[in-house]
Amino acid sequence: MLKVALVGVGGISGAHIPAWESMDDAELVAICDIRPERMENYPDKRHYTDFDEMLEMMEFTKEEYTTKFEELSTGKQMQLQLAFALARHPKLLLLDEHTAALDPKTAAKVLEATDRIVGQDNLTTLMITHNMKDAIAHGNRLVMMY
Repeated sequence: MLKVALVGVGGISGAHIPAWESMDDAELVAICDIRPERMENYPDKRHYTDFDEMLEMMEFTKEEYTTKFEELSTGKQMQLQLAFALARHPKLLLLDEHTAALDPKTAAKVLEATDRIVGQDNLTTLMITHNMKDAIAHGNRLVMMY
């Protein structure tokens, strides 16, 4: 069974979650969204393991570790969501415009952390983006829809 984690910036709960949940050969193991209120209907997907290890991989400081989610910068919120998703050890990571709401400097940091973890775990990842530069720089296969 394919273990899948979804990470997004506000729109993943609409069509994406039911589609993945209806698949016979896939198990949706983690859902993270920059708007936590969208995740209220999926409490079973918010129980994570190996969380400390993931925070360390995302280079969280001790102070950030104890900061309320909404008080973190948008970039740190996205890194935290990646940590949530990756703690369940998915075989497939879906990134739905996970840097769209970030300034260029923060987006670069999030992409660097993403690359590091994807490379370290040899994790199959589908990154949806409107930024062609990022798609070319961080992908090894490119599908363009227009």
